[in-house]
Amino acid sequence: MTLDNPTVTDPAGEEKHGLQTITTAQRVAKEFNPQALQDRMYGEGAEAPVVESRRVVLCLMKSTEIELVMEELMEEYADDDSFIIEDAGTFYRLENDEGFEIDLDIMEPLIGHRYDVFDFMVNVTTTIGRAYNDGNKFVMTTKLMGLEEDLPRFQRDNDDSDDLNHIRGAGGER
Repeated sequence: MTLDNPTVTDPAGEEKHGLQTITTAQRVAKEFNPQALQDRMYGEGAEAPVVESRRVVLCLMKSTEIELVMEELMEEYADDDSFIIEDAGTFYRLENDEGFEIDLDIMEPLIGHRYDVFDFMVNVTTTIGRAYNDGNKFVMTTKLMGLEEDLPRFQRDNDDSDDLNHIRGAGGER
């Protein structure tokens, strides 16, 4: 399947009785100056320079469970000056140097009902960095998983069966 995107050299659109139609791509392409963008990002005296960072960011939609997770994280990372939780109205923005972990085995009893990493990930909206789950932990890191560090391997609880539904099935118990 291919998409027929109009090229920048196409006419701006067609006119019908004084009405001109134009696609967003055509409007943006007509006004786009790649050199100006490069100068704003990398040039001398750039107004918004690109800067390398080792920080990770996680945005979470607010919910009753996430409120409890935030309380626990504030205690857990109280001594880490680089860990920031920003209340942004309808969501939380978490930021930290290098990374952090959220252990849902610790959170579940605080929440008071079954709540695992998959329930948690429903509230994840945006990540900057590398996000993955390791068992029942949600991990944010800057590491190149599989290159700088081995990927986590699923460990079964002495069960040689190929059936993984005992871990978490639709509406099932863990």
